[in-house]
Amino acid sequence: MSTIGRTMGILAIAGVAGLSGHAQAQPHWSGEGDGESWPQKEATVSATLDENPGELRGAEEGPPGLLLTWQQDPTTTMTIDWHTDPAHEGDTTVRYKEFDSDDWQYIEADSFVYAQSKHWSEEENKEVGQRTIHRVELTGLEPRTKYRFQVGEFERKYKFETVQEDIEDDPLIFGAGGDTDTGSVFRNLNRAAVEFGVQFIVLGGDFAYADGLAEHVDRWHQWFEDVRETLITEEGKVIPVVLSIGNHEMVNNDPYIRYDDYEQTDEWRSEHAPYFYSLFAFPGQPGYNVLDFNDYLSLVSLDSRHSNPIEGEQLAWLKSTLEGRADSFTHIIPFFHVPLYPSVRDFEGTLNTRLRDKWAPVFEEHGVRLVLEHHDHAHKRTKPIRAEQVHPEGIVYLGDGAWGRGPRSVNNADKWYMAEAQTQLHGWLVTLDGEDIYYEAFDENGNVFDEGAQVSGPPMDSTAWQIKPEHEHIHGPEDPNVRAWPFMLEEASKMGPHTPDEGYILLYDRGTRQSRLAHSTDLVNWEDLPQSPILDEVIEPWQGHRAWFRHILYDAENNRYLAVANGSNPEVGIRAVGLFESEDLESWAPLTDDEGESVNPIATVDSFEVSNGGRVYGVWLGRENETWYLLCQVEQTSHAHDYVVGVLTSEDLIEWEESSANPVFEPELDWEGNATRAQGVTEHEGTYWMIYAIQAGSYGFARSDDGIEGDWRRHDEPVLLREEMGGRPPLDMGNLEDFFAPTALLKTPKGWTIMAAGISGGGISRGWQQAEITLINAWDDTR
Repeated sequence: MSTIGRTMGILAIAGVAGLSGHAQAQPHWSGEGDGESWPQKEATVSATLDENPGELRGAEEGPPGLLLTWQQDPTTTMTIDWHTDPAHEGDTTVRYKEFDSDDWQYIEADSFVYAQSKHWSEEENKEVGQRTIHRVELTGLEPRTKYRFQVGEFERKYKFETVQEDIEDDPLIFGAGGDTDTGSVFRNLNRAAVEFGVQFIVLGGDFAYADGLAEHVDRWHQWFEDVRETLITEEGKVIPVVLSIGNHEMVNNDPYIRYDDYEQTDEWRSEHAPYFYSLFAFPGQPGYNVLDFNDYLSLVSLDSRHSNPIEGEQLAWLKSTLEGRADSFTHIIPFFHVPLYPSVRDFEGTLNTRLRDKWAPVFEEHGVRLVLEHHDHAHKRTKPIRAEQVHPEGIVYLGDGAWGRGPRSVNNADKWYMAEAQTQLHGWLVTLDGEDIYYEAFDENGNVFDEGAQVSGPPMDSTAWQIKPEHEHIHGPEDPNVRAWPFMLEEASKMGPHTPDEGYILLYDRGTRQSRLAHSTDLVNWEDLPQSPILDEVIEPWQGHRAWFRHILYDAENNRYLAVANGSNPEVGIRAVGLFESEDLESWAPLTDDEGESVNPIATVDSFEVSNGGRVYGVWLGRENETWYLLCQVEQTSHAHDYVVGVLTSEDLIEWEESSANPVFEPELDWEGNATRAQGVTEHEGTYWMIYAIQAGSYGFARSDDGIEGDWRRHDEPVLLREEMGGRPPLDMGNLEDFFAPTALLKTPKGWTIMAAGISGGGISRGWQQAEITLINAWDDTR
């Protein structure tokens, strides 16, 4: 797993007062100079060099506007724009070379007026047209290579660097934000991003707040002045930007739908967003586009109903574009202006809802994991979201556009989808390291104040679980005096020929000798299998007393089912574990040895050295290679209810011995007290997962990557926590009065699912019922 993610800290930025400390990634670029003169194509090109940009003036200072971006693959191209006024329009040449080369190359720019619109008067068009834009696209460049360049007749020299060809060993880092405005905050955030070593910046709309009006052209002049002074390093390296359109790029801040003359044409868009379509080469017409970084990143710039509808042509283009990249690019990151998941505006707002309805399913279908959105002027990081619910394999939405524009008060911090939200000016740092994504929010002083990650290995820091609304009801007997307690949840396809081919199988207990099997295709609606009840008679060795099945598996090698049974008989002191077998899930008998004698009980208090006469419960039975494993929770004393987790092993299911690794799981963290009781256990892709209980009634989540006897690791904090003094936990159980125990655990395509028991009917002594509750971990896995 990558270690590129930084810890929260403070960044020292030259020129920004009050900063101390240092917590930045080292930029790839070094600012070495070579002392050479610029080439002289014409007599007007001076050979004078000045390495201190702050002291340059006039032609030496550089053009009034300079912007680098891309229109094609950033590993091999660069687009250079510079602006001139009538005093500096003689030379339209770009001169460039590799940093250490003597081979200068020359290319003539395309030139055009600053902006024009039919909404402006003839005088206004003439005034705005006093500036000219010159544009050159350099192609055939080398990846991760430094270049020198010079534009027009300006004497100042600049540098740029192409991006890397892959990110397996060379992570890509870029800045992201929107709603910049102009002025000191915009400048400081730019400086902070540059000091963090970003390779480029992605900006999602609302830049100069000029509203497409000629009378506000000075705002664009100031915006480019701010960029020119802050997105160029002291060594002259220019940081490229990649943009998408916002509402304040439109004439009068009006979307296309407010114009009777709307036409979905290049001409109409250029007239109604004149600055945006003339000043920026990307995304260009029709206002949405994709920028592919070799084969590892597609940046998708979208128009969130400004100069284009979100449906129709743009939606068809989006589907086609993502479909062609879903299987060939490591990362697809859409960015746009109006958020799907707002931090300030109404979640049910018309435009936000339409964007979610139209775009989110396309993102989810094609493997998008991160989306950048803006517009609300606040800081936001959502939980991973899929199908409008928290999901471990969902999309994180970062926002909400406060890279300079004054922040608004957050209204949605407590919404189900929000991980972090606050009224805060900020920018985002995004690092792509192979398949891993890291993101950090920083303020104008360079302080990192929020961070998250989506990594290919097990994430390390989330304990966010949610009950889905459709699961806030009770499954089981209507009689509140009959208990219904889930024990095992499994994929139906793994449960052998006597269960349905798809969906899920639940093993639950409805009281003494009343174990049952239920089936569901959606984890919401359940029906008992025809074989239920599968345990409805007295079975030895617990004659006349309680016995119940805890775990069932299909033994395909011997075409049979095996069940772990827990039983108790206080008269003879047995609190023990037995094994039963069946050919059809309906008729069960104790497992027997070669002489036909029952092998039960296979585990008692005497089976574990750590036991001191307390109870033993079998939790899970499984096989690795030729060895059978029985996972048990073992009470260490007869009174204190202090539990650890132990393992027994067997080669034949008859003779069992204690694992030398015991106890394989025991209290380790302060919050766990004196008990760790294995509740639900499941295996997924070679890794074992366990939900476990502690003495105080809270629950933790643990995993083992090296077998059932291996090193079990856990969250630092409980994943389900009762409030102090045994009160109700922060989980609304619908019509259940209290929360008792999550005991059945499974990783499904929808996320982690736990079936839990709750109290209904007034207390512990009566009324157990089983509630269907899907709790989804926000980061999918755990430590």
